[in-house]
Amino acid sequence: MSKQYICSELFKSMDLRFIQNSITNCCKANKVRLSIEDFKDPNILFNNAELQSRRESMVLDNKLPESGCSGCIKFLPHSFFDNRNHWTDTFLNEDFKQKLLTEDIVNRFTINLSSACDLKCVYCAPKDSSSWAKEVGVPTIRPNSEWFNAAFNNFITYLKNKKYDPNTPYFFIISGGEPTYNPHNLELIKQIISIVPNKNLEIVLHTNFNTKEKVFNEYIKLFRDNKDVQCGFTVSLDSVEGRSEAIRHGLNWERAMKNLNFVLDNNFSNINVRIANTLSVYSAPYFKDDIEFYLDNFGEEKTKEFFRPGEGFNYAVEPGMHIMGMPEHFKEDQNKAIDFCSKNKLNYLIPHLEKIQNLIGTKINDSTAYDYDIAYSYFKIKRPETDWDRLFPHMQGMIDELYDMYPNKERYVSNTSNLLRPVNSYAIGKKE
Repeated sequence: MSKQYICSELFKSMDLRFIQNSITNCCKANKVRLSIEDFKDPNILFNNAELQSRRESMVLDNKLPESGCSGCIKFLPHSFFDNRNHWTDTFLNEDFKQKLLTEDIVNRFTINLSSACDLKCVYCAPKDSSSWAKEVGVPTIRPNSEWFNAAFNNFITYLKNKKYDPNTPYFFIISGGEPTYNPHNLELIKQIISIVPNKNLEIVLHTNFNTKEKVFNEYIKLFRDNKDVQCGFTVSLDSVEGRSEAIRHGLNWERAMKNLNFVLDNNFSNINVRIANTLSVYSAPYFKDDIEFYLDNFGEEKTKEFFRPGEGFNYAVEPGMHIMGMPEHFKEDQNKAIDFCSKNKLNYLIPHLEKIQNLIGTKINDSTAYDYDIAYSYFKIKRPETDWDRLFPHMQGMIDELYDMYPNKERYVSNTSNLLRPVNSYAIGKKE
């Protein structure tokens, strides 16, 4: 037997993005574009040439494929590889290697039907949020209706033809945009339930919990009516209260808490809730305060359910958003969080906090301050109803500190006439 380091996402995951006419392995992997003609092949979603090439690269060459995994490769050794991979240091015999190259063992599906969204999260972009697109004055990305129907029907056919292992759980993640804004997602979930063996099925809705009561109740009813299916809400909340409303701009915190408490108060046997935290330069210093909020309001048991080990944590990677450009003294905020978790029986969170520490300060260069400055200036001018300096008192001082490291670097100066969009909205250096 030979020892290999193989990313499970290349073999066990499928990420279908209707808004980008594409398929890939995970949200960090490069997209593979598909045409209407491609969908004449009922096996195209698994057996297309590019995805097969990536799998071969992993098994035969024992490395992340450059054509697909540039995001992880770019940030090595500090990447998402460790966070998402479930096969670290796995011993693989030749029979299993052959199975990886020839058999469909996909059991984790992420489906994104639309970019329709009511929020403008700081690290998001017009391609993923219709609200972002509206703010920066670009068209909302929508798939051609003919392409949408061909892709939707091909995926349903794929599910019907797929062989399901009775001992394997199957996870379906419905994402967006905001998935509750697209009525097609209800139909999609109904189709999945009718096809996949329910005893092995888990459906998770990636939502902002900003959903209004009528639509929210439709999903609750669908989940309650299918008690054999494990259902869940993974709720995207990156901080609490005012900070959360600023980071996920457009969020009504009270409504999100109302929806959260509704699920908890009813204690549904097959419906759970997790908190998904996308860590950015805006939220990293306040992790201790955020965890303390959940402990104070929901107790130790629920807090542990919200934040499960190895789940629910992601990292913003865009310039102006990621934590790797923060000066190293910001590691002290994580030390405070570590001490707090140690004292409050939340030791399972400590490895995550240590990973944050290891990332801080690893990507500081002469453009770091400029990138942070562009984004922060944009938000303060374009979203003046938010008191950014009060909610994020670390930001301006940190930007100044980073400029001081490179005194020859020209500072970014903005006003309403020359305001630059943040890099995550695809227009760094481009005027409004």
